[in-house]
Amino acid sequence: MIRHVIFDFDGTIVNSRPLIVELYNRLAAKHGYNAIREDESEPFAGRSIRERSKSLGIPMYRLPLLGFQLFSEYRRQIKTLEIKDGVGDLIDRL
Repeated sequence: MIRHVIFDFDGTIVNSRPLIVELYNRLAAKHGYNAIREDESEPFAGRSIRERSKSLGIPMYRLPLLGFQLFSEYRRQIKTLEIKDGVGDLIDRL
């Protein structure tokens, strides 16, 4: 008998990537960093944080503050995310 089930929220239960990209792009415009284009499906797969930071024009020392700002806004908007099709039924069945 299954007693506990653990799901990864971001990407498994909801598709949070569009919201994260939108929030990042707002901050990028405010601070003068490079935006992430909507047509980039996985722009950073397999790249280090240093490589990602460089391609976005973000100095490494700015990452903690940027991450904090992004996460704070994400928490405010998390209620706008919709559960992926079929996940609600799956959870009910479990």
